[in-house]
Amino acid sequence: SRLPLVIHGAVMDGQVLSGDQVVSLATLPPRNELLARLLGQMQAPITGLATVLSAPLRGLVTVLQRASEQGGDAPAAAVAEEEPVAEAAEATAEEQPVAEAAETAAEEETTEDNQAEESATEEAEASESDNPA
Repeated sequence: SRLPLVIHGAVMDGQVLSGDQVVSLATLPPRNELLARLLGQMQAPITGLATVLSAPLRGLVTVLQRASEQGGDAPAAAVAEEEPVAEAAEATAEEQPVAEAAETAAEEETTEDNQAEESATEEAEASESDNPA
């Protein structure tokens, strides 16, 4: 018969434990699971760092892969096929913000280049008008 067991106290390593302390010890996960959780917590920052550092390389691979698909370049397509499908899906999700930032930076550089060319042209015209030949 399964009668409810009521624990009033216990002794562990020479210390007296209350009933609540015994129940809380009984609900702890096994030692192996606790060690696995601890190891996971210790590895999380390193894994995050590795992911962040590999993102630019993944972006480059994606850009090269798309360029090869558009241009029909066979060697680049062979390199792209070697990348696992899961990493490709991960890279695409992570690289959308990176690609948008790269496009924005390229547009800003183009705008700055255009402005520099316009100011150089205006300076050349101003110097020609000051010095009639």
